[in-house]
Amino acid sequence: MAKMTIREVGRVCAREGMGYAIQHYMSSRRIEDEQLAKLWQEADEALTKVNDFLTEHLGEGWDEE
Repeated sequence: MAKMTIREVGRVCAREGMGYAIQHYMSSRRIEDEQLAKLWQEADEALTKVNDFLTEHLGEGWDEE
């Protein structure tokens, strides 16, 4: 599978929303630009921590209200 260019990643983010794109749509391994791939991985890790924190404090299903 070919890796995605910066422009292609931008289009995915515009279409899907950045949070969804980072956490659910594609992994950093699919991004050809090394700097963007590193940022993507860091963002995924940060979003996971935020989700875990909210779940810990608000309980499962907090995002379904």
